[in-house]
Amino acid sequence: VLAAVSQKGTALQFAAENMRADKEVVLAAVTNDGWALADASNDLQNDKEVVMVAVKNNGTALEFASEHLQNDKELVTLAIKQNGKALKYASDSMKNDKDIAFMAFRNMGFQVEDHMSLRDLVLAAVQKDGTVLRAANDELKKDREVVLAAVQQNGPSIKYAKGGLNQDADCLKLSGLWDDTEAQVTYSRNEKAVLSVKFSLAEQTTQYASDFALAMKHDRFLKNFKTYNPNAWCKESCDPDFTNIAHPCRGTSSTCGIPEVDNYDAVTKRPCSKSCWRLAFRFHQEESKDTNGFMIQVEEQEGLGDGQKIETEMAKEVDLKVFRTYTNLPDLTAARNDKIYR
Repeated sequence: VLAAVSQKGTALQFAAENMRADKEVVLAAVTNDGWALADASNDLQNDKEVVMVAVKNNGTALEFASEHLQNDKELVTLAIKQNGKALKYASDSMKNDKDIAFMAFRNMGFQVEDHMSLRDLVLAAVQKDGTVLRAANDELKKDREVVLAAVQQNGPSIKYAKGGLNQDADCLKLSGLWDDTEAQVTYSRNEKAVLSVKFSLAEQTTQYASDFALAMKHDRFLKNFKTYNPNAWCKESCDPDFTNIAHPCRGTSSTCGIPEVDNYDAVTKRPCSKSCWRLAFRFHQEESKDTNGFMIQVEEQEGLGDGQKIETEMAKEVDLKVFRTYTNLPDLTAARNDKIYR
């Protein structure tokens, strides 16, 4: 095993558990490829010597370090010296450290002036690359001006926003994930569609779902259908675990634990921001069924998410047509998006 990981560090993923906890083996692996840290034991991901070797090889290996070490200034400095993008994996305290942040942004290729405030720097950076919002501290991820600038440059970057801005109407519209108003948009098809994706506006989830939703809105055929995107709407749940398939809620008033008065808008009688996500999703499934519409389910590389499995069950109960897409790719790059758009 030692010989194998010395030649190809990522071979550590195929090693037995006791080998992934062996410091000599793991040191050999991360010396060859810092990302091998992803397959090290928890104890070794919290071993400063091991992690320092890993980030010296590849700064972004900081992603796999323990939370404790992601807050270690010496180690974070080493990581961002190797790759400025490693800042996005540092603790919020480190992201708020002006010396650390300025060094990282310089290494990412951004112009940094000593007189700048951290906010000025991040605002200027996201105007050029919205995805660097991920490297901002939590306070700046709650800054409306910063977030609007980021999503204008890169719509899916809305997933990194905090403080409710990832559900803010103006931010969603600017990102392209939400049409301005129903009255301003005309659809040539009467059938309504429902999009089933992994929850993707939270920072810890993949970007694939947001990219797919944007690709649909540009597709010559699919853009003609009014499509419900759950990630642009309510995020409440009567299920404490949110997506526990064993929880009885299946989106009906009789199974949902949230009172009906909170699940529906008093005026429109439609789901609202306080609705249980399952009830809102089923409401739109039923609307889709009534218009002879369909559900498009996006299965990512790792398979369906737990929420998607619940959505599949509800689609069967509603008797809604389901079209499922598959991929062997971890994400949709700009080049692949362009092919989908065309």
